[in-house]
Parts: sequence; structure tokens; C-alpha cells
Amino acid sequence: MRIALPTVLLCGLLTSGCFERSTVTDSLIVNPDTQGSPQTPSPTSPPVPAHGFATVKWTATPGEQTGFYVEGSTDNVSFKTMATVPDGTTTATITGLVDGTTYYFRIRGYNATGTSQPTAVLTANVP
Repeated sequence: MRIALPTVLLCGLLTSGCFERSTVTDSLIVNPDTQGSPQTPSPTSPPVPAHGFATVKWTATPGEQTGFYVEGSTDNVSFKTMATVPDGTTTATITGLVDGTTYYFRIRGYNATGTSQPTAVLTANVP
């Protein structure tokens, strides 16, 4: 974003009045957020399914994100957020899953700047 700095009104004892002087001759470039979107988390193992739920695990750089979205799908195309957990959390148990169904999971980190790319898709066959 570009912002123009204001001019300064200079008045002094050595001048017979006041005059305006620009503080800069160009505009200043301001970067409001230098953090950037977080890096993509890394899954540590395949999801662990059981009757009606699956546990997903990952690693990520602490402090780079505000938290994580665990997204799930039954068709490996349309993903929706199934859990949102804070930074420092590296495991999520997704409940309410239908037995006998294959689920696909991926994880994204997020912060005020944006959301990371998703992890590779993880598959869980709920028994």
C-alpha cells in the first residue's frame, strides 16, 4: 500500500514567516503484514480410524499459524472443515463418521494473513 506523507509547516525566528516543506519527495511503501501465510503442515502418519471416528496427526512450525483446519470429504473432491484447532495442537479426532465409509482428510494452517496450501490427502476407511 502506498501512503503519502504530509508536508510540514516550518516557522522560525530566522524567517519572516512560515513555509511548507514536503518531508519526502516520493511516497512511502508500507507492508502492513510481514508474517505471510503459514507453511503447509506435514502429516506424521495415516489417519487412525475406528467405529464412528478417525484421528489425524501432523507437525508444523509453532507460532507460524494461529491454528489449523482439518478438512474432510467422502468423495476426495468437495472438502469441508470438520475441525478447527489452535496452534500447538497436532492431533484432531473427527467424530460422527459413518461406519463402512472411506473418508479423505487434509490439514491447512491459518493466520491473519491467509491459509496454507493443504497437505497431501490422507485416507481413512472407517470400519
